[in-house]
Amino acid sequence: VSLFREILTSLPKKSDKLHDCIIYYTTTAIDEYLSRADDEELLDSDISHEFFRESHHIHSIPRPQISQERLIEYCLQALLSHSTVEEQCTELVQSLPLFNLVLQAHPNNPRIKSLIGKILANISLHQVHHSNLFRNGWVGILATWKQDPNLLISLPATKALCNLDQEYGVHRYLPGIYLMLPTDRHVQHKNTLSNWGVDIVFIHGLLGGVFYTWRQQDKDNVRDFSADQISEEDYSFCWPRDWLQDDANNVRVIGVDFDSYLSQWGGACPTQSFKSSLEERSEDMLMRLREAGVGNRPVIFVGHSMGGLIIKKMLVSAQNSNDEQLEELANNTKGVLFYSTPHEGSQIAKLNSLVKYFFFPTVEVQELEFGSPALSELNTCFKQFVEKFKTKVVSFGETVPTRHLGLDLNFVPVESSNPGVGEFYPVAYNHMDICKPENKKSILFRKFYNMVWDTMDEASPFLQR
Repeated sequence: VSLFREILTSLPKKSDKLHDCIIYYTTTAIDEYLSRADDEELLDSDISHEFFRESHHIHSIPRPQISQERLIEYCLQALLSHSTVEEQCTELVQSLPLFNLVLQAHPNNPRIKSLIGKILANISLHQVHHSNLFRNGWVGILATWKQDPNLLISLPATKALCNLDQEYGVHRYLPGIYLMLPTDRHVQHKNTLSNWGVDIVFIHGLLGGVFYTWRQQDKDNVRDFSADQISEEDYSFCWPRDWLQDDANNVRVIGVDFDSYLSQWGGACPTQSFKSSLEERSEDMLMRLREAGVGNRPVIFVGHSMGGLIIKKMLVSAQNSNDEQLEELANNTKGVLFYSTPHEGSQIAKLNSLVKYFFFPTVEVQELEFGSPALSELNTCFKQFVEKFKTKVVSFGETVPTRHLGLDLNFVPVESSNPGVGEFYPVAYNHMDICKPENKKSILFRKFYNMVWDTMDEASPFLQR
């Protein structure tokens, strides 16, 4: 506890580069949690129930008593928010021995390993810190975590190793960007005869996350609160990774977690997120994806809910850009798949202000008014994009209401989920399950997989044309 207090209090509290939320989380960790540790209000208890169902974020409302593990997780989350700022990483490198002590005390906590892995991935972005990570033995630890079947552990570790290899691997994986496939981090993902292929980018929507949205459908919801996200023979916690394993030689799968690079504390920050509007989020995400090399070769985008709107905004912006790299991304976009995207707005924007804020306390919801002129204009521009670049489009629309906190909500009307271009399929799924196919025979997966193979056939340098 004293070591966490020392590192947190040593970090700068005021800077133009520090978002208000970083300051808020750090202050909360020190004042609300570390101070209570002084009062010996610690319990040794399981805290898995503290994680949000949708994205495994932690509640920020303190309980009367807290466990040591929970205290450590909050402190690590505060450090994670600081690790998104390059200047702060120099200070955070000094905490590497502390991380070793934490792992010795709690060797079986996957959430602690996940948070440390994310911090190391951010520190690894900066080559000046690589020698410190090597000297402290973290490469060996990350290599072990990379093989862990638990997604919470393996994805951050893979990302950290990729960033440590960036001189050879070329690309950098910034906060919020995860490499799901291939598991071999040494693949450079260049379009050469020996290394050709297709990139697939998955972008979740509201209430989602890279560690939750893309799991197989679980009709009985028996796995919703599991902290061990380990796929089984008959169930996948990440179907894009598990079901495309056989194609990994020519497919790179990237998952975007567009809230996680601020923190893991959900919507608790009173000043909301780093990027709040659709335009700001898409601009920020476009930059991050380009750093990962997306656009250098054929790419397919897959979006659930608002993730689809972000995809459209990114592509339209790339098309209208004078940046050669962004123009290349637009030209290389071969397919887009939408799972219940509100192209013309959503019914949730019609909820009364109190209920709407309770469900969706973000600025984006204000942009989702059904029949919004801005969304209609975006869709018109997207259809022009599709016509210009001959992009394949497949869309699914929900026909079943979503039960959420005691209410039956129709998130996206069928007419709004149809962009008016490409193939469109209304399906009997609710908003949360429409991106979670039951198995490989589901139309939700088959249409996606067909798009992947069509794109791979077009990209292959070995097919006669």
